[in-house]
Amino acid sequence: MTGTSAVTAPDTRSETERDRGRLSYSAQLRRLAGVTQVVSPDLQTAQLHSRASHTHKVALIAREIAEKLARSALTNKSAMAVIKSHGGLDIAACEAAGLAHDLGHPPFGHVGEQVLEAELRATPGVWEGFEGNAQSFRIVTTLAHQKAETDDPGLALTSVTLAAILKYPYLRDLRTTPAHPHGEGHQKFGAYGSEAELMGEVRDDIVPGNADRDYLVAPAAKKPVQSLEASVMDLADDIAYSVHDLEDFCARGTIDLRLVHAELGRALKALKSSGTIEATNVFVTAKAELAKDYATSFSPTAYHEALASVMNTFDLVAKTQTQPSPGLFESTLREQLSGIVNEFFEAIRCDGEADNPPVYLDTAAWHKMQVLKRVTRRYLVNTPAVGQVQRAQIVAMRRLFKGTVKWLQDADSASTLPVKLQEILAGSGLLVTNVKPPGVPSAEHYRAVADYICTMSDSEAFEVAQWLAGARVPGARSDP
Repeated sequence: MTGTSAVTAPDTRSETERDRGRLSYSAQLRRLAGVTQVVSPDLQTAQLHSRASHTHKVALIAREIAEKLARSALTNKSAMAVIKSHGGLDIAACEAAGLAHDLGHPPFGHVGEQVLEAELRATPGVWEGFEGNAQSFRIVTTLAHQKAETDDPGLALTSVTLAAILKYPYLRDLRTTPAHPHGEGHQKFGAYGSEAELMGEVRDDIVPGNADRDYLVAPAAKKPVQSLEASVMDLADDIAYSVHDLEDFCARGTIDLRLVHAELGRALKALKSSGTIEATNVFVTAKAELAKDYATSFSPTAYHEALASVMNTFDLVAKTQTQPSPGLFESTLREQLSGIVNEFFEAIRCDGEADNPPVYLDTAAWHKMQVLKRVTRRYLVNTPAVGQVQRAQIVAMRRLFKGTVKWLQDADSASTLPVKLQEILAGSGLLVTNVKPPGVPSAEHYRAVADYICTMSDSEAFEVAQWLAGARVPGARSDP
């Protein structure tokens, strides 16, 4: 009404609920709508996941897992003991971590990650390479800005939320092959050296008793354990990938479940014959891989049972794939996969078992999840059609990285560079004049180029790569 002043209600949100809000409205989260999840999200169909839709599902599942744990702790003494030992369970932080966990993925998803890893690891002084999880932590703590009027870096997130983002709460091991960037497989780690001190402070705030202050040494005898909230987010990510992402591609018809069913059947036959046949079957070879990577968790018996269970599920769905009844296949698929999600939720454990993370799946469900992950990998990721797309993405990503470095080398002043790159350089205290002489960018400049590329969507990356190659000329108002 005229003449009256508005009354502002007090903000009663918790600090981690504020974190969730900052992440929800961030430009970094919006970018993920145009970034690859499994295939490039040109969004020819609404059924396919972008990295953003996957992210929102992870956040929702993380919240649901946390709520389930909170309810069960009322009657489950073991769960209550675990939650108390971690200083409590923050549900909003679990959800916020789900929103933040993939912010560091570059254009083209894992393909882009692999290219940036190879390019940076081949550069003296940048042997940490590139890791999407470490880039996510760098974004929320260093690169993003909460408010335009402050110079403070990051989104000002709480320690519990930052710890929840750290799926891998340690640095990269550079002691084994520091001078040979291509001499080892890709390592997962949670932060670059530039954010190491901050990671330490975060862990000091939330790790009970500060028992793992050796987080700086990645290959410790026993790696630091995730926070309780990080464990929840990690499990939510696995469920979203193994079930919800798979559902998208099955529903679209990209994956023929009849072929999956047949290969699962051959795998079971081969394993009963001690693997003497079908040696190239992905489900046969996965047995040895899992036994090596998860020596304390893997059970051959449970794996065989998981293969049979998934084969039975896909048999029921595959029988409806060619039926003329509209919607029958999708409804059957959704019903069967929903049943698996329910199984996973029933199989969640939080009991303080020493060899497991704070929150984990029981043996049967864990093995079933590994089988489902390999269905997506075999029938979508490792296929000729996707291989052709990824080849084009690799070429574009290399051109983008090398072309941006060359642009930086040739620039007479920062004003000729892309605005986003200028901002990143300024935020890191870097100048174009640092590059000359002798015309070789510093390690920090190379890292800034990777940061710049990680502000792009897939389509922006393709476009800028074409500009840099001279294949297209940008308009006068274009801002790569």
